[in-house]
Amino acid sequence: LIANNIGSTGTLTICAAGGGVGAGTLTGPIAFGNGVGNLVFNHNTVGYNFASALSGGNSNAVVAFRGGTTTLSGNSSSYTGNALANGGTGTLSGNFGAGGGTLTIGDTLAGTINVSGGTTTFDVLNIGVGALGALNINSTMNSGGVNTAGTATGSAVIAVGAGGNWTSNDISLGG
Repeated sequence: LIANNIGSTGTLTICAAGGGVGAGTLTGPIAFGNGVGNLVFNHNTVGYNFASALSGGNSNAVVAFRGGTTTLSGNSSSYTGNALANGGTGTLSGNFGAGGGTLTIGDTLAGTINVSGGTTTFDVLNIGVGALGALNINSTMNSGGVNTAGTATGSAVIAVGAGGNWTSNDISLGG
């Protein structure tokens, strides 16, 4: 359980805070509590599979892809926090997100999210707001509002593949 109580802070980093090392192994589900919780993928492994299911979360919970390429393959359909691709690549191949969270791709560093299995749901999608953000949809993606390219340095690429389905309530292009 990461950051169980209000006011608590917890971070689980897969690899090292500075990155540049191969990813290790963790088994079992991961739950986020009511505090500020972070699950950070910051490694140099290509094709790392993380099969643990994620649950819980709030507006202070973040799954961050900061280095390497990581596939989340567990059923995380009850996760209600945020996700961030800022320097890394994340592939969501299991059900991910129950709504309530924000997906940010390309904040200060380029990032990529691939939606390749199950259903992925976020209330807000921020893509390319400060750097290149790429979203590749090859299954089902649901998002509330979409914001792209909020600064002169940001740019966004959204690709919906042949097997993809994207539903969004509101799209704002440009800054």
